[in-house]
Amino acid sequence: MDSAKHSGHVQKMHVVRGLSVSCVLLVLCMGCSCNEAGVPIADASTHDASTGDAGNADSGARDAAALECRDALPLRCGDHLRHDTLVEGQPNLWRSYACTARLESGPETVYAFQSDERCQVSMRLSELENDINLFVLDECDPFGSTQCSSTPLDLQTQELIGFQAEAGRGYVVAVDGYSGSSGSYALSVNCLCSDIELADGEWRLRVNRRWNGDLTGVTSPATPLPQEDYEAVSDGTTYVVRLDRRWFTVSIGDEPLLGELTTEPGDKLTYELTTGTTAGGRFVIWADGSGLQAELTMYGSGVPIVSSERGALVPQP
Repeated sequence: MDSAKHSGHVQKMHVVRGLSVSCVLLVLCMGCSCNEAGVPIADASTHDASTGDAGNADSGARDAAALECRDALPLRCGDHLRHDTLVEGQPNLWRSYACTARLESGPETVYAFQSDERCQVSMRLSELENDINLFVLDECDPFGSTQCSSTPLDLQTQELIGFQAEAGRGYVVAVDGYSGSSGSYALSVNCLCSDIELADGEWRLRVNRRWNGDLTGVTSPATPLPQEDYEAVSDGTTYVVRLDRRWFTVSIGDEPLLGELTTEPGDKLTYELTTGTTAGGRFVIWADGSGLQAELTMYGSGVPIVSSERGALVPQP
């Protein structure tokens, strides 16, 4: 054997010594790399392995790496996708994540998420028939996972994650299957983009506008009411509003009215009220130039809507 080739071969084997057999094969045959735990990650050319404070250049490289991770599919605010890990997914490379001890050995679908503004992002994985889970990663590495929702299917039939996305930053979102699971799912992304952080806890809805009752064009309870149909009031109620589970659930008033975040796409957070009301209702949060706004609308029996109030949503003093 040629001594130079032999030397190079020994040197490469020295580099991969101590890694898993699957990782060695990936390194030698596919040009991939592995993290310190021996788990394969994306091609080293798209994986930012820098550490420490490297400034804006490294931050931009990290964002680019996240957006190019494993030929990731684009994911944006307002998306509502129906995919399948056997169709849009990739062969299993990521078997474990930093935020869970569960073995995620099914094929994974990888997405690249980015928003142009600073946003509160809520992601929901639903319509599940198999044990498929949701992960948000800071970079193209499962051990860079910051949040996960990985619950046994017999305990929960949807997976929920809420996080604060910085403007222009790239995030990797993975949909992976527990213990070899695979199949179809729906993935919805809702964003509330504002400089005010919508945190869990108590807030106040200070009503200053009330619907005038005009049902023109209102064909169902879900019909949005136009802004011009709201009149300013000085005797509006102040409601105690409590958000929980990273704003996936809401409680309003002393009764209280209870609701859960829907998968309705857009730049608002819309909650369906199912407890404390006879015919149902909605609670909507959005941002405008003055801050956070909210709407409390009650549905009727015989008429689509019986009342609706709007006002500023402010933190508990």
